[in-house]
Amino acid sequence: MIREASGYIAGENGLVVLIPPRAAVMLLRSGALDAILSRYPTDTEVFNSISALRHVATLYSSAPGTALGTTFGAMPEPERTLIYLSTTEAAERARVTDRGIRKAISRGTLKAERVGNRWQISTEELQQYITNR
Repeated sequence: MIREASGYIAGENGLVVLIPPRAAVMLLRSGALDAILSRYPTDTEVFNSISALRHVATLYSSAPGTALGTTFGAMPEPERTLIYLSTTEAAERARVTDRGIRKAISRGTLKAERVGNRWQISTEELQQYITNR
C-alpha cells in the first residue's frame, strides 16, 4: 500500500517519520546511509537510526518476493530482534574498557560490523564474548 506523504509522519507533534522497508533498501543500496554516518560520526541518535534502517533493509532484501521493482510482499517477522551496541556500550556491559572491546574485535574474539567509522556489536555476540572470556 502506497501512502500519501502525511501517512509516513507519526508521533506527537509529527516528530517521527516512518520509512517503509523498500525505501530503506534503496537508501542502503544508494550509499546514502554510509554518507550520513560519515558526515555525523559521533551522533548516537543518527547511528542508531541508520542501524535500524540497515537491519530492516537486510531483512526485507532477504525475504522472498520483495526484490526492488516488484510488488510489495509481506515482510516476514524476524525470529529475534537484534540490538546493536557501540563499543562504549559494549564495554560497560562487559565491564571492560572501550579499548579492550576494540582489541577483542581486532583479535577476532568479538564479532562486530563496521558501519561508517564505528563498530556495531550485537548483544548476542557480546554475550557470547562475555561467556567465553
